[in-house]
Amino acid sequence: MVSFSNRNPHTGQPYKTEELYSREKDSSNRLREEVRQLKKKVTKLEKELDTFKNANQEVAYWKDLAEWLQEYIDIMEE
Repeated sequence: MVSFSNRNPHTGQPYKTEELYSREKDSSNRLREEVRQLKKKVTKLEKELDTFKNANQEVAYWKDLAEWLQEYIDIMEE
């Protein structure tokens, strides 16, 4: 006959011991910390993206201005 027990055969303690709860809590804390760090990284990357978008708009502005000035110079030289 097979006997099923909720006790650890090596220690005789129930399987759901303080150690198991502690490991689950540690795992949960690690996951929470990882999520926090990832959110922080996403925020930083979003700021970087905004910076690049603004820089791209500024480059387009200066390019348009340079083209306009070149046209103006060409007209003045005629």
